[in-house]
Amino acid sequence: MGFWMMLLLRSRVFLGFYAYGVGWCCCLDLVFFRVGWVIWVLSWLLLMDIIYRVKY
Repeated sequence: MGFWMMLLLRSRVFLGFYAYGVGWCCCLDLVFFRVGWVIWVLSWLLLMDIIYRVKY
């Protein structure tokens, strides 16, 4: 009985760490996605500004 309890406890800890890792990866992915989107928008605005200044 003790062996199975130990195994269950270990698997629960492992699953907890796994879920934590997946959650952390998703969080990082979201952060990088947001930062990347902001950088993309800013670079696009900068490009439009440069084109506008060159044209006029």
